[in-house]
Amino acid sequence: LDPTDNIIKVKRNNYFDAVGTPVKGTDQDDILLTNYIKNIYYVLLTRGMLGTYVFIKDKNLKQYFQKVLSIKN
Repeated sequence: LDPTDNIIKVKRNNYFDAVGTPVKGTDQDDILLTNYIKNIYYVLLTRGMLGTYVFIKDKNLKQYFQKVLSIKN
């Protein structure tokens, strides 16, 4: 999460999914890659039947999700 813009931005150098098949064009366009990654997490997080745990390493992103989801630490 970029704290100045308050939007999620992808760092291409930190994307290491060698097994995944990225959508054509995501290797050239950060917006397409961002949408592709968001879709992956959307699918994974909406399939949890008994609950899903998410570990967020980025401090700003963690605070953003705690605020949006009203989660207490």
